[in-house]
Formats: sequence, C-alpha cells, structure tokens
Amino acid sequence: MVSVSLTVGEVDVSSTVSGMMTTLRLTNTDPDGNDRGASGSWEKADAIGQQLGEMALDAVEGGETVTDPVLAVRSQQFFLPIENRLFQTAGLLRVMQREQFNFDESDPIDENNQPDVQTEVNVIDVGPLQLLSIPGEMLPELAIGGYDGSMVNAPGRAIVEVTDNPPDLTAAPAGPYVKDDMNGVYRWIVGLGNDEIGYIIPSYNFKLNVDSPYILEAEGHHYEETRSLGPTTAERVQAETRRFIEFQP
Repeated sequence: MVSVSLTVGEVDVSSTVSGMMTTLRLTNTDPDGNDRGASGSWEKADAIGQQLGEMALDAVEGGETVTDPVLAVRSQQFFLPIENRLFQTAGLLRVMQREQFNFDESDPIDENNQPDVQTEVNVIDVGPLQLLSIPGEMLPELAIGGYDGSMVNAPGRAIVEVTDNPPDLTAAPAGPYVKDDMNGVYRWIVGLGNDEIGYIIPSYNFKLNVDSPYILEAEGHHYEETRSLGPTTAERVQAETRRFIEFQP
C-alpha cells in the first residue's frame, strides 16, 4: 500500500484577474503592482498568470493536509439538443465533423426532428476535494449566482453596464446554483471538461438577433449565443449534473 497526502484549500479569486470568470475589461496588475492594462496582450496574460500563481501558493500554504484520501471517479453521458441553426447546418454539411443523434437526416430539421449531440460530465472526489467537469464554457453566474451584485468584486463597476438590450435581473434564476449542488468540502468546477459544446448561457438572458439568429449577435453584447447549442442547454446541463451528483452507487 502506498501512502499519499493531499493539500487542498480555497482559492480567493480577486478582482485583479479578469476573463470569463470575472468582470471583463478590468485593468490588470502583476504581483509587483505594475499596471498591465485591460485589453488583450501578452503583458495582461502574464499578469493574470502571475496573480493566479500567487493565489495557488497562498491556498497551498493555508490548506488542509489529508493523508490517504479516498479517490472516486464517475462519468455520465447524456444528450443535448442542437437548437443552433448554424450548428445544425454545419453538421449536415459535414463542416462540423461531429456525430449527431436522434433525428431523421432525410427529413427537414424542425421542432419535431431536431438533432442531439452526445456529451458527458464527470465527478472526481479526492478526499474532501470534489471536481465537477462541465463540457463547455459556463457563464459564471450559473455556477455561483451573484445576481444581487455580491460577486462583482470590482470596486466602481456596476453589475450591469450594458445600455442596449440589458438583462432583466428580476427574471434571473434564484438558485441553487451548480456549486451549491456539489457536496464536497472543497468544490472545483472544471470548464471545458472532456468536451466543448460552446457557451452555456442562462436562459433568462439568452437573446438572439431577430433577422439572423445564431449568425449575427443581438444588440447588447450577445456574441456567446451565436456559439451556443441553444437556450435550454444551461438548465439541461445543471439538471444532469445535479442528478449525477445526487446518485450514490
């Protein structure tokens, strides 16, 4: 028998790190306090990497050491509908070379004959640490909520800054959110885990261009919808992950 130990802890992501999981267009600084700008550049990427490295070291230093942690791995496959017309066409033309399921290719695609894609989620438990893989790029509010502004963590920045076609936060989901569904002491969500199905967007704010849905984005910064399977993806993914986490073999 081999004895191993695991040191785990929480990572506090500060407002100096920007990207999909934090407020966009923030000015980034490196650990020495040097301003590295807010737009895409090597200097910005380097500053983010250094900040994350510092956070990881702090987490390890203050973490919990667990001797001989129990390892458990589970995987579950399921189907999601391809509602995106551009993805449907790309699949039929073999431009997007990915197998589509549960529809008759000889008949026109409509609400009664719509292709599915097969994907999967994984749960990995290492002692008190639980990792949940998400097969795409999930918008952070689906993972942790924060529609009340409590998760912005960027002084001087409003939770909604879009003036054209803004989200109606009164219609946002009340939770529980994906991280709430998990049952590990330390809960890590791994985006793009084993698959890339595109952006996963809350349905209340899933907005399409009226004239060219899924081809052109709607007003108010809705690019992600053009690269998403569709408006039901988020709820279906959370339903599958919740059912899977609750299952005890």
